Amino acid sequence: MKIKTILAAVIVMFVFTTVQAQISVSSTPVTIIRADGITEKTGDVVLTFNTAPANGTDTVTLDYGVKVNIAAATATSSGSGSGVTPGTVASSGNLVTIPLTFSSAATPIAVTLKGVRVDVAGTGLSTLSVSLSSTVIPIVAGQNITKVVNSVAAPMSAGKSTNAKAALLDDGTIAVAVGLLSVTEGFASAFASSVQEGTTGVKNGYQMKLVLAGTLPKGVTLGLTSTTPSGKTAVSGTITFTPSVLSSAATKSVLSFSNTNTGLKEAFDINFTVNVKTSGTGAISKPLAAVVISATVTSDPDSTTTSVPRFNVTALPSGGQTILNIISTTTNILYTYTTWDATLAYDTGLHISNTSADPFLVNGATATGGAITYHFFPRGGGATYSYATVAGSPGTGLEADGTVAGGGSHTVLLSELIAAAGQSGPFTGYIIAVCGFTHGHGEGFVLSGTTIAQTLNGLIIPNPGSVTRKGVVAAGEQLSR
Repeated sequence: MKIKTILAAVIVMFVFTTVQAQISVSSTPVTIIRADGITEKTGDVVLTFNTAPANGTDTVTLDYGVKVNIAAATATSSGSGSGVTPGTVASSGNLVTIPLTFSSAATPIAVTLKGVRVDVAGTGLSTLSVSLSSTVIPIVAGQNITKVVNSVAAPMSAGKSTNAKAALLDDGTIAVAVGLLSVTEGFASAFASSVQEGTTGVKNGYQMKLVLAGTLPKGVTLGLTSTTPSGKTAVSGTITFTPSVLSSAATKSVLSFSNTNTGLKEAFDINFTVNVKTSGTGAISKPLAAVVISATVTSDPDSTTTSVPRFNVTALPSGGQTILNIISTTTNILYTYTTWDATLAYDTGLHISNTSADPFLVNGATATGGAITYHFFPRGGGATYSYATVAGSPGTGLEADGTVAGGGSHTVLLSELIAAAGQSGPFTGYIIAVCGFTHGHGEGFVLSGTTIAQTLNGLIIPNPGSVTRKGVVAAGEQLSR
């Protein structure tokens, strides 16, 4: 009798468990999303009812573990069955809730949740799964967690040490016309257009923002175009720069993409082409101050907007990459002691080399030539005066027009310079030679008759346009050779 009672109870329990409604959970994960995104797509979650639930209500809660955005989320029923009606999707923090109403339900029927977006910026996640719970109908054991994103990765990398740097001399001469910043897609679908991103709730596709650091002088502009690096996959469709020209008044540009190939990782170079206005309204003021212009790119727009998608931005490459050097074409050489006294048979020889011509194929100097202006500062605070080399100037090594060519040198006696300046001796004091070329270096020697009595070092004064000479008393002035 006891055995029959136990068997009957087992049969009743079996019948109950086989007819009780349960929810099966499945998902279609998104392959990969952007690690800096705060409104990134997730995969669909499907709730399937294996038997018809009784009339009533239920609430399914999905915990994404990160902040959610449901502005475009929907929950819809499908299948040949009927009687399961999802209500309005709601959210709070990490949680998404779907209210369900059952009315004479018949299977098969499923409820699909679409369009949930998540904030993964700064989380360090490599995948994303959602956990589920319900208030009435149980979820099938082992199915309360389902993956909605297979991978999380950076959308791009930017900058290479080998990227060309444009160069502009301070007289407006363009030495190197184009600077580059290389950008490589982090994964194949990172540069999705607005259509590829998905139309529901999307206000824009993936965009980048290009930002300059360092002030472009008035009259200097940078035209923006894109090219494909050697050996890389070209970006299909079009890259649009808005604006396409950067200046002192426009230091940022937004890059948008159309119809990129979401099956291939693509790359492009941003080309910064230097243009200089040398005359008329808006022309440069010579000499231009020496300055370094660098650039970074970020995902765009940033988190302060309401656009979808949007991002918590990080500028790349870290610290920026130099894309333009404005180079002072002067070298300032200080001779701290010089002397000429004919009665004592003292004189000083001055030598300056223009080393802007060099044998270095990689990162070598740009050969420039120019005149030298010698500024004389007599001992005891007498009146100062100057002399600039011209055609016929004294000494050896000058070109016919009085300049020193790249790779050339000028050697001259102090007595010759003072006479050419229309002055008379004797003279003892210091001289600053301002050379109209880069990479000038100097040496000197005091003569007693025809004998070298003392050698002199020509010290390089950093260009005041880049390094101020004001307020350096405590620290001491940093001069070089």
